[in-house]
Amino acid sequence: MRAAVIAELGVDVKSTMMKRLRQSLGYTSRSTRSGHMIRTANKEKRLLFCRSCIAKQEKFRDVIFADESTIQLENNSRSCYVTKGEEHRRVKHHAKHPQKVNVWGGISWEGATALAIIDGKVHVDSRIFCQIMEDFYLPFASLAYNGKCRLAHDNDAKHKSRYTLSWMEDHGVTCIDWPPESPDLNPIEKVWHHLKDYL
Repeated sequence: MRAAVIAELGVDVKSTMMKRLRQSLGYTSRSTRSGHMIRTANKEKRLLFCRSCIAKQEKFRDVIFADESTIQLENNSRSCYVTKGEEHRRVKHHAKHPQKVNVWGGISWEGATALAIIDGKVHVDSRIFCQIMEDFYLPFASLAYNGKCRLAHDNDAKHKSRYTLSWMEDHGVTCIDWPPESPDLNPIEKVWHHLKDYL
């Protein structure tokens, strides 16, 4: 804003003056919220999906919500706390190649799957994904639902590949037709958010 005033009026105004002016006009500073872009065509698909769930009075009691996430093993906080008078240089150091792990998990009314932890250097393709499903999803689905459940996960390429779809058909895995660009509709995203905050 200061740069705009200088460019428009040719007057150099100090940033403290700009801050006071904003405050006098009732503006306060807030952190921005981030979200993913949703293409117009997919907004309609999301809306139709949600309306369909409402119309069917969908309770999702037989659904396992699953997803993968990558967790970087470093401090992700943008702020720190110090006591008054404490000398602290607020420098956040970043590793050039931070350690990370890939995780896969699922949650449901009946509890959670075991957590699959995969080295962050490993590229999870369709074959590895199906092995995760065999080792983590199928045992939980069998124990919690006697195999009579549905899987909700996003439209990642490895979830929709010919190999994966064939594997799922062979193993009797029923998937909900999830709308594209809709990871935010999957409640497990909240789990990953809290996990990353905790770490």
